[in-house]
Amino acid sequence: MSNGLQIGVQSAKVGEALANYSLADTPLAEGQIGEEEARAPAYGSGFYDDQEIWRDLLRLHSHTRLDEGRPGRRTSSPDPNRWDTVSTLYKVAVSEWVARVPGLYWLPGSQRMRTVHPSQIESKSDGWLTYTPRGKSQTVSGGVGTLKLSPSESGYRLATLTASCNASTGVPALISPDVWDHHRLREGSVIVCGATRWRAMPLQWAAQFPIMQQLPRGCLVLDNVENVLDVEDGAPIQAHPFSIMEYWDGPVRLFDFVYATADTRDEGFRADLSRFFEAYRLANDREGNYLTAADIAEPMWDAEFTSPESLRRDQRAQLRLIERRVEDTIRGIDFTEVLVKRLSQAAGLTDLKRISANAGIEWRRWSQGGAIGDEATRLVEYAISSGKQQALLYSLQYEDGL
Repeated sequence: MSNGLQIGVQSAKVGEALANYSLADTPLAEGQIGEEEARAPAYGSGFYDDQEIWRDLLRLHSHTRLDEGRPGRRTSSPDPNRWDTVSTLYKVAVSEWVARVPGLYWLPGSQRMRTVHPSQIESKSDGWLTYTPRGKSQTVSGGVGTLKLSPSESGYRLATLTASCNASTGVPALISPDVWDHHRLREGSVIVCGATRWRAMPLQWAAQFPIMQQLPRGCLVLDNVENVLDVEDGAPIQAHPFSIMEYWDGPVRLFDFVYATADTRDEGFRADLSRFFEAYRLANDREGNYLTAADIAEPMWDAEFTSPESLRRDQRAQLRLIERRVEDTIRGIDFTEVLVKRLSQAAGLTDLKRISANAGIEWRRWSQGGAIGDEATRLVEYAISSGKQQALLYSLQYEDGL
């Protein structure tokens, strides 16, 4: 994918990330905690690792989506947003750091996004790699990146349960104050719990890029002290605090994600993160400015929006301001020519249909048959006319893993 298109799609992803940031604390809203819904028959079993539970959730969600819009036909598998119970979670660590978009790490194609080309290594020392902003953005787009939210006024916490001690790969969980206090849970506690239920949350993720609709939206709920069967301490949790950086590359204004990896058991990790983020925004004459915080209660760097609430206060005006800055960044990029050229390299119509579907574009709207180049042109023209060119860009980037 050309540099211009990469700049365009990355800038577009900033708008979606900011919109989701403004919604990140929705599961902790007082009006939603404790509300019960009618539940489907019990489904689920024991799980030993993060990938296993997400594989099941994604499979169920995929089956549900395939049956949507088919009158009179019912899905053969339960909707994960009405998934009743997971019988047991074995030896999962608790972290107060939660994935930016839970489950994104496990979507097909995300691993390719996390495979960064050596050209995106900015520096290397003592076994540590620092990626360029483009390399960091690519990794965050592949599911790396975490936030830490404050508990609600009634003490509920949005946390992560992870068997791999990686907050980016685990499953979000809403933990009641009774469970947290009774078992003296803290960052790194390792628990065995049973009868944990999955519930849909009233959280509507912004979905400028329809590929995100593959993800079920919900979390596990731990609100019964008797369902936590064993507690141990001391697990090192890998967290990936992230932000969105607006910066300059010569005369060009750019937007990219920035993240760093931290071991939350290390007493000095917060100070180390603060130093890294401050140094990174100034390195190579970037003159960077961070738009979001990662730890909402105790920000570790200066940010334009210190919390989801601060963005919501004047969300429309603030997001429009960012949109104008993004538009300034992508102005002048010739999407049409480069997109058509890349899509014309597809092996066949099946590939174009898949890319189109991931962009939320029904293939029957543009396909007329014929040469692959003609079909690619029709797809791009329809995407532009329907305002979905940025979604098509992201679908293509996700396809290529770039």
